[in-house]
Amino acid sequence: MTVREGEKVHIASRPTFASDVQRHFAGIVEAADGTTVRASGHLYIYHEETGKFEKRPKVRTRIFSLVDARLVINILPEDTDMQGIRYVLKDKRLLLKDGRKLEYDLTEYLRD
Repeated sequence: MTVREGEKVHIASRPTFASDVQRHFAGIVEAADGTTVRASGHLYIYHEETGKFEKRPKVRTRIFSLVDARLVINILPEDTDMQGIRYVLKDKRLLLKDGRKLEYDLTEYLRD
C-alpha cells in the first residue's frame, strides 16, 4: 500500500485552468485502499488578492483518488503539528511550516 492509515498528508490539486482556485488539503489518513484515501483535516484556499493561503476553520473529511493526475500527494513527517500548519512566502519560496521543525518547500505550486 502506498498510503497508510494514520499518515499525515498534504494534497495539492493542480489547477486545470489559470482561473482555477488553488486548493490544498492537509490532514490525517483515516483509511486507504488501492486507489483511494479517506482523510480528515483542513482545506487551504489561495487568495489572489492577498497572495496568501487561508485555512478554512472547519475540519473536513474528504476522499481522494490516488490515480487522479491532478493531485500531488505528499507524505508529511509523523511528528508534524497538523494544527500549526501554515504557509510562509520567504525569498520567493512557498514553504509549508508547522511552528516546530517542519519546513516543506512548495515553491512549484506558486503561479508566476
